[in-house]
Amino acid sequence: WGSPETGPPKNLKQKLPFWTPKHYEGKISKTMSGIECQAWDSQTPHAHGYIPSKFPNKNLKMNYCRNPDGEPHNDEKGPWCYTVDPEKRFEYCDIPECEG
Repeated sequence: WGSPETGPPKNLKQKLPFWTPKHYEGKISKTMSGIECQAWDSQTPHAHGYIPSKFPNKNLKMNYCRNPDGEPHNDEKGPWCYTVDPEKRFEYCDIPECEG
């Protein structure tokens, strides 16, 4: 995520001084194309392994967009969610720089 000398990568949105998409904890619950997110504690329509009780430190609340896998490629694309659309397993979310 950069270094003290170089700072954070220039391509990351910044909501707060040390925010990265990996750490998003807001309440957006729709994908980039407007599909509602599936609740993290639901296995319908998409079964998955990100069960909130198994990952309490990932803040998998409600159906909010998150980036629980922490993969570097997702840091640039940002938070995502499983969708309620049976034909679309997951999609990235569009997180504005400032919510509100």
